[in-house]
Amino acid sequence: TNRDRTDNSGGRSSKVTVDINAEKGFNPDTVTIENQQTVTWYNSTTIYHTVTADEDGIPDQAEYFASGGFKRELSANIIYTIEGGLEDGNSFSHTFETPGQYKYYSIPSRDNGVVGTVIVE
Repeated sequence: TNRDRTDNSGGRSSKVTVDINAEKGFNPDTVTIENQQTVTWYNSTTIYHTVTADEDGIPDQAEYFASGGFKRELSANIIYTIEGGLEDGNSFSHTFETPGQYKYYSIPSRDNGVVGTVIVE
């Protein structure tokens, strides 16, 4: 699985990849990682997507994340058509520094069920 990907030294990689594809949206839609690991979302579809944290779905002390570098969910939702979206072949990465559960979604495809979860142990 993606959470068990290892580096050349035989240890767990600090990076985990989530593919954004036409069939499943975020694939896998749930990943479990260790604290300080980085998740990279890669858009492999021609559909414009975002990676946008749900402010009500992340730990209280956690740093907000969204493709485009937005610090607030409202800003991401207003400006995503101008910046912050991932076109085909683009990626976005975030390093998680607070344990807990993080809910996120793709703004233009949220109503179609393109949502995901990162669990930080």
